[in-house]
Amino acid sequence: MLPLFSPKGFWYYYPAYLSCGLTKFEYENTVLEFSVYALFSGNEESWYKEHFRCFSTEQIDFLRDFLRCVIADASLDLTDEAKKGLLSLNSL
Repeated sequence: MLPLFSPKGFWYYYPAYLSCGLTKFEYENTVLEFSVYALFSGNEESWYKEHFRCFSTEQIDFLRDFLRCVIADASLDLTDEAKKGLLSLNSL
């Protein structure tokens, strides 16, 4: 559902979505999982850049820290996706 938001809608709603995902930082948390997936550009680089241009430097730094926490917790089984997300954020 996150990819369907406009850039401004994504910028507005993603922090709340992420906050909800962080309330249960453990395996089998679908909201947390999709919060990580949303940070990976995949083959949609133009969509990705358009949707993250609204984020401030501080917000992007927070997202990088979030992904580093996901990478550090192997029990989440999202390490590969988080690494891809970190690479995507670093390309902005």
